[in-house]
Amino acid sequence: MTEDSSTTPTPGNVAIELSEEISSKKRNRLDNKKKKAAAFLKLVQNNKEEMELSRKGRHILDTCMSVDSDEPPKKKICPSTEAEIVPEGDQSMDLDKEEVGNSLVREHKPRNEHKQMSPNELVEFRRLMKQRQKAAMQNPKFFLALEKMATYNNPLSDENHLQVPPMFLADLQHLILYGLQGNSARFKPRWCRLLRVGQVSSVVVVTLDSVSGQDFTHYPQCFPRLKELFDTSVDMVAPVQYGSSVPDDLFRVPVSKTQLLKMNIPGNKKKELMPLLKKDQFHQFNNAMVIGEKIPRTHLLLNFGQLVQENFPLPIQLGNSVYRGFVFSKDSYATVTPNSPLFAIDCEMCQTTLKKNEVCRVSVVNEKMETVYDTLIKPYNRIINYMTRFSGITKAMLDPVTTRLGAAQARLQEILPPDAILCGQSLNMDLMAMEMFHPYIIDTSVIYNLTGDRFFKTSLKRLTLSFLGRTIQESEKGHCSIEDAGATMELVLLKLKNGLEFGDVILGGIKALDSLPTTPKNTRNDSSSTTPNSDKKVIGSYNSGTEQQNREKTKTETETDSSKSIDLLNCAAPDSVNTETKGDENINILPEKNLQTGIPQNEAFFQKIGNFLSESLFEILKKCNKSGIVVSSETEQTASLEAMVTKTVDTDKDCQKAAKTEIEQKDFVYFHLTGFKDCLSKDPAEQDRKKALWKLDKRLWKITKHVRPNTVVCIVLPGRQEDKLIENAKTFVKVS
Repeated sequence: MTEDSSTTPTPGNVAIELSEEISSKKRNRLDNKKKKAAAFLKLVQNNKEEMELSRKGRHILDTCMSVDSDEPPKKKICPSTEAEIVPEGDQSMDLDKEEVGNSLVREHKPRNEHKQMSPNELVEFRRLMKQRQKAAMQNPKFFLALEKMATYNNPLSDENHLQVPPMFLADLQHLILYGLQGNSARFKPRWCRLLRVGQVSSVVVVTLDSVSGQDFTHYPQCFPRLKELFDTSVDMVAPVQYGSSVPDDLFRVPVSKTQLLKMNIPGNKKKELMPLLKKDQFHQFNNAMVIGEKIPRTHLLLNFGQLVQENFPLPIQLGNSVYRGFVFSKDSYATVTPNSPLFAIDCEMCQTTLKKNEVCRVSVVNEKMETVYDTLIKPYNRIINYMTRFSGITKAMLDPVTTRLGAAQARLQEILPPDAILCGQSLNMDLMAMEMFHPYIIDTSVIYNLTGDRFFKTSLKRLTLSFLGRTIQESEKGHCSIEDAGATMELVLLKLKNGLEFGDVILGGIKALDSLPTTPKNTRNDSSSTTPNSDKKVIGSYNSGTEQQNREKTKTETETDSSKSIDLLNCAAPDSVNTETKGDENINILPEKNLQTGIPQNEAFFQKIGNFLSESLFEILKKCNKSGIVVSSETEQTASLEAMVTKTVDTDKDCQKAAKTEIEQKDFVYFHLTGFKDCLSKDPAEQDRKKALWKLDKRLWKITKHVRPNTVVCIVLPGRQEDKLIENAKTFVKVS
């Protein structure tokens, strides 16, 4: 009984056994998990080491392959067999770079004992690197510099708010001349940089007639080779907008009177050109010129090329928003004459949240030195810096002001006559701030020069001290726009009285105050001088006298309480509401019979005002002992240019065939492809347009294959006008 009971399992024993069995299984599972985890960690560690070894192996391989050695190619062990030997470069074995690198690592153990270059290999490697660096430093390099052209360049501006002025084909002409002439070129491109220009071998230009930048954007699949060959491009204004063409803009190099005086012109040519600069040739203007002025006022006007060069706002259609919202100074214009009235304008600026300078005061002075308009303007955007040190504007002055920019623009449109000539110092900045177009400009920073370099302007403060014998912009309260406008007007009148060379050291003009002749009639250098027409209702007659005298001579006409008027510096500041001269007595409008009125707004900017001189690009090449040629089926537009060599072809295919010979022999080659223009004349379907564009892309690729090393290659898409819609130009540039 006792024995049987001892062998019979009880419920308690069964529970203990089950518990021990479960614990054993759990321990086994935990042990297995630990083993698996340890194996996984070991595998990860091995992979890390393998990756590190592979990376170092690849580094060794790159170093060995970069050495151009005369020894026979080294042999590598195939990682699969470790016995088969294959020479480097043998295509029978498709080994990638990583596999070869791993095989090198396996060959060398321990891991720190990698193959090193021998002394001879190291010397050869260094020699090759020096040769490569030297060759790179001898090649010309092209890159854009559009940020230098930004209209607003103040400390608060960033790359997203830079406003680049429009580009014209004249800018491309400057690059072409610079590439052909080097540092002796008359012009240097403002929009790009060409380093080591002396190493440029030639310049090749290919024009795809009637193709526009919009075509390149809308049909990118039609320009695969153009996109592959060129990674630098700029948008430009289509020459059709201002009545020109690609050959005219590229082949006719403008010659200013300043440059004409400095040029070494042959005798027969000099007889034709120099009379334009002689004062006895101005007798035709004697009946129209203002008495006492030695040269006509039209001779100081900036022509269209200068307006472009000086970054003046121009009424052209652009793809960006630079001139969006700008207005014209008049609904229509009249022909400018040597007797057209002068108005000097100056603006004061403040910085706003728009990340640019906005106008907060504008002043206009006529040639009688009377202030015909002066007002404070409250910007629409919040002001973050009044720049009082320079503008003279404070928060207390602008708080009660309700006049906005639109109201000031409207009053200027009423005041200015249709043939008004605006004068100013760097007037492009004032017109940009006023958001206004005006065609007739005299800029004192252009007509005066004391630096000897056209690209370095002389400040208004220095010009006033040198030629008018007084200081301006000295007050701690800031500048006065009336004072600056008056000084500008005096400088213009002084220039007209003394001639074209006056105040320009480049032309040998005088630059010292003691060399000046008698002060002009309108110049006032002392406080005792009287104000002309002081009895008339004007804001203030400009005077450099004392503040009290100016206050006594200032009469304002406002729509609010006159006690709100502010005195600023030595001139009467404007009221919070616009005030200006009433009546026409201070505007000096010419008789209607002397004016050709009704000139459309856009056409007024592109008139041929005064004497326009140009020199053939090919004449310039001839002087530099360089050769050039035009390969085209349409040469009638440029047939009159001197020294131009043309090769007439029948089709674009013939133009392409002529490329190899001409590019190898000439320093400048211009190709004119007309395939797309011919296609447009047939009113094509969209598929036909795409096909024509694709053919042009293929032809220009075949042409560019023949360019010599270090050649500046330019592809011009000149744009077109289609159904009254202007499609602008696009230019691609690279150095081969």
